[in-house]
Amino acid sequence: MKKKLKIKELLKKYDHIWLLLYIPIYVLIFNFLEELISPEYNYWVSYTPIDDIIPFNELFVIPYVIWFPYIFVMGGFLFFADKDAFIRYLWGFIIGFTTSLIFFVILPNGQDLRPESFPRDNFLTDMVASLYANDTNTNVLPSMHVIGAWIIFFAYLDCPKLRKWWHISIAFVLAVLTTLSTVFIKQHSFLDVVWGIIWCVPIYFITQVWMKRSMARRKERKAREAEQDVSARV
Repeated sequence: MKKKLKIKELLKKYDHIWLLLYIPIYVLIFNFLEELISPEYNYWVSYTPIDDIIPFNELFVIPYVIWFPYIFVMGGFLFFADKDAFIRYLWGFIIGFTTSLIFFVILPNGQDLRPESFPRDNFLTDMVASLYANDTNTNVLPSMHVIGAWIIFFAYLDCPKLRKWWHISIAFVLAVLTTLSTVFIKQHSFLDVVWGIIWCVPIYFITQVWMKRSMARRKERKAREAEQDVSARV
């Protein structure tokens, strides 16, 4: 009986866990689109002349791969430290990634910027080669890497426990480096990055402005109802 009560208490305390169901759904759909819109597909090519100016630099694979665990570390922290910020964080990904997947279906796209051979042979170029082997050059516009990087940065602005100047400064640098990494290791074109940043604008206003105000009003309404209930009992 006590165990059942504890489970109920935990589910009530962490009722925002249901949002995590999006992760397997997203992975399944993304992998399906990777198979459907393959390198052999007649996709629209994302390219600008600026891409020819940007040199390949394998050093940028470091911030690129850090992005993967970074998303989950931030999510794990917010899950336990700030429920409301976690909800807004997850909804940022749900909105950003879902609309990106829909766009890939509407306009199947890819890029042809990957070098045929690397200018250097080292551990970092081996990492890039591994990325190329496991991630197709399709479904690139908008860049979900860029979208994810800035959603993480928004979390620093959102969560009071992270809203320190040095936290925000480091987070901003990481977001910029991640954004740059996409073009320097030739995973994305400059156009993908531009559209990734544009994508982040409505995501910010939906999650960090509209949702935040809506959640605050809901809390105020519940507090008033609780006060009225107490007064009625007295």
